[in-house]
Amino acid sequence: MEEDAARFAELIHAKYGNEEDRIVLCNMIMTRVIKDTNITKVQASGIPELIVCKELGFKWNGKTVHGVDAVDERGKNVELKTYKRVQNGNRVSIMYTFPPREPKETDDVYRKRIVEHYRSSPMFKGGHYWVAFDQKKERVLHWSYVKPETVAAEIDAYLQRNPTSKSKNFGGTLCSHCHRCHGVDRLAKQTYVPKGQPKIVCELE
Repeated sequence: MEEDAARFAELIHAKYGNEEDRIVLCNMIMTRVIKDTNITKVQASGIPELIVCKELGFKWNGKTVHGVDAVDERGKNVELKTYKRVQNGNRVSIMYTFPPREPKETDDVYRKRIVEHYRSSPMFKGGHYWVAFDQKKERVLHWSYVKPETVAAEIDAYLQRNPTSKSKNFGGTLCSHCHRCHGVDRLAKQTYVPKGQPKIVCELE
């Protein structure tokens, strides 16, 4: 197996000089050779982020698992959330895990600190991109841009109702007509699709 890996790697290096292209190719190969295993179990979250960056023209932060996800064409940091339909379900999950609570921090102080983090942190200066994938997490279906102020306001309202919560899921049920989450559409105000793909106008919104 070691010899096969070395031989395949040599062929890939010879054909693809760009490392990011090699990563995307290896992901495409992986989705085609795995049959019974859930692809999410072996697929790093960074690979879909890289695919998004190539689709949207962003610069991917692949050097560390911490820090910003990517930088947009204006040089602003952006937050990327990639998702697909939940296995055997009709919903999606777009999870935000909050920074940890400080010792003896009251609910009100904690909420204000978390809200300010999402409102003004340089990590989110360019906004939030929530990107829907196919089930293999190989192809972008559509994406939504959400302003930092919108995310902060939603988290503010959520923590007022759930002061001890450590996370918020912005996902929800998928529409049977357009196959999008209308809760996401309402927050984003605008849904984008890759070039050449038709945008479905949903009559059920």
